[in-house]
Amino acid sequence: MPTLDFSLKRMSELVGRDLTIPQLEDDLQWIALDIEGIDYDNDIIKIEYQPNRPDYSSPEGIARALKGYYEIETGLAKFEIKENPELVCKVDPKVKNIRPYIVMCAIKDIHMDDEQVATLMNIQEALHNVLGRGRKKVAIGV
Repeated sequence: MPTLDFSLKRMSELVGRDLTIPQLEDDLQWIALDIEGIDYDNDIIKIEYQPNRPDYSSPEGIARALKGYYEIETGLAKFEIKENPELVCKVDPKVKNIRPYIVMCAIKDIHMDDEQVATLMNIQEALHNVLGRGRKKVAIGV
């Protein structure tokens, strides 16, 4: 099963409250996460998650679940989606048999630090490996 390491400090920042390792040891089980190990010296927690939960492939996804569990923020996230006829996705017809379906989007006006970019790349790899079966079924470009 896939695993993920995250720092207690980062999780506390994402959830918006001070968390402790003993608290997370108890609470993570209630959102279907198993703790694989804890580095007490560096406050790093390693969790194992089910492959059918790609939202748990990042600290942000786990923080979202914890926010719901703690009743800090519940419900579905709302995003504004706009059509933009100026965006065009050109696909070489030669890839039709390899990638019969292609979808794209552009996300604007966000600022990401190095840690967030690394997280996004890790999510991408997790989706490739777990859901995409090593890019045989799904491939994602960021």
